[in-house]
Amino acid sequence: MERKELLTADEAAAYLNVSKATILKWARKGKIERVKISAKIVLFSIEAIDNFLKEKTDRVESTARNHQHAVRTACYPKAVQKGGGKKNTGESWRDLRQEVSSWD
Repeated sequence: MERKELLTADEAAAYLNVSKATILKWARKGKIERVKISAKIVLFSIEAIDNFLKEKTDRVESTARNHQHAVRTACYPKAVQKGGGKKNTGESWRDLRQEVSSWD
């Protein structure tokens, strides 16, 4: 049987670089998995902490990608369009040059 390492709230808080109150609040809200031994003793597995960090990291990366898309859409709406829009193949310039040369 595999034995998992458990951390106290103080140790888990130090591992995550947050206060003990913060990690206990996250545990109460169900954001991070905990093992509640008694009303005053709460333990956290390394695996639960790593899962919590992975979830937060995934969410941040997703938010960053969504933010980049929103910025591109707001600043360059035509560049982000799917399809549509006239493709510049040089025909416009060619036609214009021919028309101008015919004026002579």
